[in-house]
Amino acid sequence: MSESIVSLIVAAVGAVSGLAGAFIGGRAAKQGAEHSVRGMIGQVREQAKHDHSKWLREQRFTSCSRLYEALVQMMQAVHAEQERQLAGPSPARLRAFLSDSEALKQAVFTAYTEVVLVSSGKLAEATSDMYGAVDRLFRSVATPEWDASWRRFGDAFIAFRVEASKIIQGAA
Repeated sequence: MSESIVSLIVAAVGAVSGLAGAFIGGRAAKQGAEHSVRGMIGQVREQAKHDHSKWLREQRFTSCSRLYEALVQMMQAVHAEQERQLAGPSPARLRAFLSDSEALKQAVFTAYTEVVLVSSGKLAEATSDMYGAVDRLFRSVATPEWDASWRRFGDAFIAFRVEASKIIQGAA
């Protein structure tokens, strides 16, 4: 009987040890899984942040490019009309130009709105300043204020380009 009691005690100790090992191993596995899940959640968040900033940078680049193209077309048309007015003023031709320029103004306004929607801070400010200069420039085509309006627009345009390039490159 003493051998069977020893065997029973050894079996009981083995069973208790096995259960304790399973319990400890289960808790360790659970903690490892929880730690792994927290790490994955953090990684997914960081990746989402990175993807969003990349998407936003692309949206800003596209919007700024559209605005830049619209401004270049508008500048060329306004400058050409100013040259024609200097060569020989014509109120009828000026009225026709201002009427036809509505499409140019609409293209600039649409592109301006896109930039403001995807921007904030200095880029939005620079874009708004530049849009205000566009308005003054159109109104001053055949007036003595032309030179001042053109300079004001040029300064605002440069400020817009500087801020746009900073934002697009991710520096600001």
